[in-house]
Amino acid sequence: MKRIMKNIGGLFVHPIETFDEMKFVRYQSWPFVLGLMVVWFAVAVLERQYVGFRFNYNDPDKLNIFIILSRTILPYILFCVCNWAVSTLMDGEGKFGEIFTYIGYVIVPHILMMVVNMALSNILTAEEGFILTWVSQAFTIFFVCIGYQAVRVVHQYGFSKTVWTILLTIFVMLVVVILGFLLYSLFSQVFVFIGTVYKEIRFRI
Repeated sequence: MKRIMKNIGGLFVHPIETFDEMKFVRYQSWPFVLGLMVVWFAVAVLERQYVGFRFNYNDPDKLNIFIILSRTILPYILFCVCNWAVSTLMDGEGKFGEIFTYIGYVIVPHILMMVVNMALSNILTAEEGFILTWVSQAFTIFFVCIGYQAVRVVHQYGFSKTVWTILLTIFVMLVVVILGFLLYSLFSQVFVFIGTVYKEIRFRI
């Protein structure tokens, strides 16, 4: 736990040195990743339900945990898997557990942003909503910067190769999602066809 808190603190003060140190000792932590998923999901649920009414356009009575999962944990897992696959073809040095851990630390500022926005949304007036936008933009810029550093350090890439790897990872993610929808649609039609044939046979018998 002390190591995790040290890394999180270093992430906000000197992220490059923190990632370099993690890479030097080949640091990876599955308990941290699992705990992060639980915390992220819980915060996402709280944010959806308890953002100030002036800025909350969701219906609290229509909470769908699968939608929240598809916006949080599933993209995180998909990015890590796709990045590992892409980096394997591009001579990356990052192990699967390292990628999961490094990207997990990148998610921490995003979770903090959700908490800050949720708190501010219950204090600010509608006219002060621009403050939420500024906070979100600041955290987003920081998130992108340390995300780049995480991928660069974990695979020991240069600037151009890091950017190229990230773009390829996003492209592969899109391909996987599209294929997933196509397979889901295909199997749905197959099951409907089988069900229709079964009902027709029963009716005729």
